[in-house]
Amino acid sequence: MVDCMEKAKEKLVNLAKSSLKESSEQKPTEKKIITASTQSSLRELFKKTFLPLLIDISELRLMLEDCKLQKTSGRLFQIDSMEKSPEDILKRLEQLQDDIAETRRWCEGVITQIDRGIDEAKDLLAFLGKGDEQSQQSPSWKRFFKKK
Repeated sequence: MVDCMEKAKEKLVNLAKSSLKESSEQKPTEKKIITASTQSSLRELFKKTFLPLLIDISELRLMLEDCKLQKTSGRLFQIDSMEKSPEDILKRLEQLQDDIAETRRWCEGVITQIDRGIDEAKDLLAFLGKGDEQSQQSPSWKRFFKKK
């Protein structure tokens, strides 16, 4: 029975090797979704998106602080003279909060799929006898994305 298991394992390994060899020799299929060409371009996209957003949020908070200071200083102050009312600022911040929460859900979904792909690749490498100790370790970045 052990001999039968070894033969079956050997057949599976050979099948996996030939499948990997065939897929690497084949012409790559055209992707249906076009992604950023490099990781750095994704980082640049995040910078271009989130830095102005952080600046806008800081400006909104400064407007609120300015309103509060003027109100507490006892000077005559009309809320109508503000560029944005506290209600408008609150509405904008809540909208941004909803948008960022949705972005977080997308990121968590991508992280989950990457984790699954990494686990599947490690399992296949271990099955083929090509796994090493370093690939068995969990990526250090995972701890930053775990839900609290």
